[in-house]
Amino acid sequence: MRTLAAMALLATGCAEAWAQPRRDAGAPRLDAAVRDATARDAAVRDAAVRDAAARDATARDAGRRDAAVRDGGAQDAAEVVRPPTHGRIEPAEVQRVLATRTDALRQCYQRELQHDATLRGEVTVRVRVEEDGSVSETRSGGDPVMLAVGRCIEGVLRPLRFPRPAGGPATVAAPFVFAPGE
Repeated sequence: MRTLAAMALLATGCAEAWAQPRRDAGAPRLDAAVRDATARDAAVRDAAVRDAAARDATARDAGRRDAAVRDGGAQDAAEVVRPPTHGRIEPAEVQRVLATRTDALRQCYQRELQHDATLRGEVTVRVRVEEDGSVSETRSGGDPVMLAVGRCIEGVLRPLRFPRPAGGPATVAAPFVFAPGE
């Protein structure tokens, strides 16, 4: 009877061991396949970001050319070069002005988050504020996956009026960090 119980215990243990996959069986191939797929996905995403950036730059250049023709200027389509800024606006004043548009800024991110639920990153928008407090130029930069969010934020910030900068035109850099659920 003892022998039968030992055999039953041994048979049960063997069946359980046999039913479980080996830890090393197929793992290197699976890891390599996952790595290859991830690399392909990253290459496709990077190419899409580069293509989108090139399309945006082309459209932006075409818009500048159209504006130059519309304004009757004989300038070529090159970007208008403005003198460097030396003015200053108090950070608390900048935050106060930006706070008036918090919902619109958040919507820029939420709109893109609907297309990619894992979208996260940083966008810094530089705003040139003229002596009268108007915004004359915006530029966004940061994580490449956040290009559309940056363009949207630029559109939200263009119509804003800031306090008059002390010492002439000023450049304000506004960093935004976005992550799902925040």
